Amino acid sequence: LLFVLVIFLSWTVFLYQGSVDPNTVLPILFGGCALAIMGFIDDRRTLPVSIRIIIQIIVTGWTLRMLGTPSSLTIGAHHVIIPLGTLFWFISGAWMSNLYNFMAGIDGLVATQTIVMGIFLVMVLGSTELRLLTLSVAIAMMGFLYWNWHPAKIFMGDTGSQFLGLFLAAIGIKYFWTPIDPSIIHENINDTKQFFISILAFAIPIIDTTTLV
Repeated sequence: LLFVLVIFLSWTVFLYQGSVDPNTVLPILFGGCALAIMGFIDDRRTLPVSIRIIIQIIVTGWTLRMLGTPSSLTIGAHHVIIPLGTLFWFISGAWMSNLYNFMAGIDGLVATQTIVMGIFLVMVLGSTELRLLTLSVAIAMMGFLYWNWHPAKIFMGDTGSQFLGLFLAAIGIKYFWTPIDPSIIHENINDTKQFFISILAFAIPIIDTTTLV
């Protein structure tokens, strides 16, 4: 819970300073905090699976809708139209939240993966505000990893994993699997590189957890 508060406070400072766009930060912040609250309740009073999934889809859907969900998937130079595209992204976002939830009980796994992904994304993102957001999450994870490294003294539980899952789902869906915006993705990255960077950045949690489930 503490690292979620650290991220919340750092993003609030960024907003106050005008370093980030409220239209980008607020949907992710509100959506992430909503899922964190759900996770906090679930950690103390186990919620039915159906209720958790419904809340995840609604919150993730609202977050991505506010950010603007794409109607197509960019694969190299090709744009594939997705049937029921909006619903597809909503379910995909909710699945990402669950991926992190599944891994949260393993010593150091989620924190390490998030730090590596965060540093990687900071290197390829061309947007200063997205670099700030991603870097702040990675730094918060570094502090958490000290206590979560094997043998772990604390775990992030549903509270932290739900927040992280939504954040990375929003970053991935909105800014990597869509046509390139020069203001967001680094200028040296073309369509094909963007697709493979997306695969590299998100492959570990997706493949690791999905194959086990």
